[in-house]
Parts: sequence; structure tokens; C-alpha cells
Amino acid sequence: MLQAATPREVLLATLGVEPQVVTIALDRLLQDGRPVGEVSVVYTDNPGVCDALRVLETEFAGPAYPGISFRPVRVVASGGPVRDFSTEDDLRGLLGTLYREVCRARRAGSVVHLCLSGGRKVMGVMAMVVAQLLFG
Repeated sequence: MLQAATPREVLLATLGVEPQVVTIALDRLLQDGRPVGEVSVVYTDNPGVCDALRVLETEFAGPAYPGISFRPVRVVASGGPVRDFSTEDDLRGLLGTLYREVCRARRAGSVVHLCLSGGRKVMGVMAMVVAQLLFG
């Protein structure tokens, strides 16, 4: 009898200026035995956030997380990359970015772990809206 393959799990995290928020969440999932194969971080084009993104890129390029892919996802609105959330268009861009990322992971059959601790408060709020819309 064939066993069903374990679904790949994705950590989707909002990123602010503290990159350790992402690695702490990932470490906890791994400690709990979760087979996380990808970490996707949603980030803005803010200089401090981009610094945090570079820290994470370096961390994932090293030996700390073998076999786990790192996928940065920039928030983009109709006017281009979003630096901060100051207009309705920026918020629509955030909502669309989060929605597309969760849909992408779900279509691939992945279990999605959502970390809302990083980034601006509005990122966590919008991520919760997406979770309410898409998670069963």
C-alpha cells in the first residue's frame, strides 16, 4: 500500500525591521516537527525592511536551513512597489499580494503557516482578512 506524501508546508510571514521574527517562527515550527519546505516573506520597499530582508537572505543562503527555500515577495500596488501604507492603493496592493501568496501555496497543496508578528500592524490585519477568506 502506498503512503500519501506529506504535504509541503510553507511559512508565510510579514516582514518588518526585525528579521528574527521570521527565524524564531520557523525554528519553532521545525522544533515541532513541521516539514517546512519554503519560507515566503511579504515586505515593503522601506530601507529598514530591505536591510532585514538582506539579513534573511544571508541566513537562508548559509547552512542554517538546508532544504528550505526562501522566497521574498515585495508588496506592489498599481503605482509600483509600496514603501509604506499611506493610500488606499497601497492597502489594495498589500491585500492582493497576501491573497495571491496564500492562493499560490494552497494551489500547490501546501499547508500554510501564517506569521503576522512582523511588519506594520496593517500587514497583520490584512493577513487575517486573507486567512478568514481562504482558510477552511
